[in-house]
Amino acid sequence: MTSLEIISALEEKIESLLGYVSDLESEKRDLLNQLEEKDAAISELNSRIEALEGERADVSSRVEHMLQKIASVTGKEGEASQGGHGNEPQREGNFEFTD
Repeated sequence: MTSLEIISALEEKIESLLGYVSDLESEKRDLLNQLEEKDAAISELNSRIEALEGERADVSSRVEHMLQKIASVTGKEGEASQGGHGNEPQREGNFEFTD
């Protein structure tokens, strides 16, 4: 192989390597863009989760408050805090009623 052939082969390999590096840089940019989009989506979902958790706590508090009001009217405070749905059967006289 002559010096010119060696230089030519080296030039081809360098051009090939530069093309490969360029492709990798392009892929890196694409992946970084995807990562930013996913991070934004995660942030949005976390915000929605926080909002739903707050809403859930509010609903739970309101339901508990309503149960307390019902209990104060009916005089059955123990059942209101348990929701009146314990696993124990209800008894009236000699009869047993189950849910």
